[in-house]
Formats: sequence, C-alpha cells, structure tokens
Amino acid sequence: MKARIAAALRADVSHALPAISMPVRYLRGTEDRLLSASAGDRIRAAVPRCELVDIAGPHLLLQAAPEACADAVREFVARLDVDARSSRFR
Repeated sequence: MKARIAAALRADVSHALPAISMPVRYLRGTEDRLLSASAGDRIRAAVPRCELVDIAGPHLLLQAAPEACADAVREFVARLDVDARSSRFR
C-alpha cells in the first residue's frame, strides 16, 4: 500500500489536461483533507469543459455522500443529453 501511495504521488499528467475535450464534472468534497481545494481549481482551469461541484463530505466522496453525488451526476448527464439532442437539429 505504501508503494502504491508513493507511485500515485509521483504521477503527474497535468500536461495532458488541456487535451480533454469531453465535458467533465469534478465532484469536490468540501471536507477533503487529502486533496486541497486548489487541486480542483487547477484541474478546472486546465480542462476546457470542466465544471466543478462542491459536495459536503470527505475525500472518499462517492462512499460518504452517494445520494448527493448521484444527483450531481444525474443532472450533468441529463443536461448533456439535452445538449446532444438539440445539436442534432442544427
């Protein structure tokens, strides 16, 4: 586990973030003590179509706040579906 954590901390693919062209929704835990809020801000600034959503909870947000996360994802996907349908008729 220690080696896996060390490897994760060494990984840096930030140079590739601007190439992400798909819409992204970043769910950020407001009580995350592992990743700083500025980490989400940097991703948001680097990924052209990234939306950042703050959700009350710790680092393991999907486990700690599954309903809030599911709502945020559901809303995002529904909006993407509407955008995709409307773009077909342009």
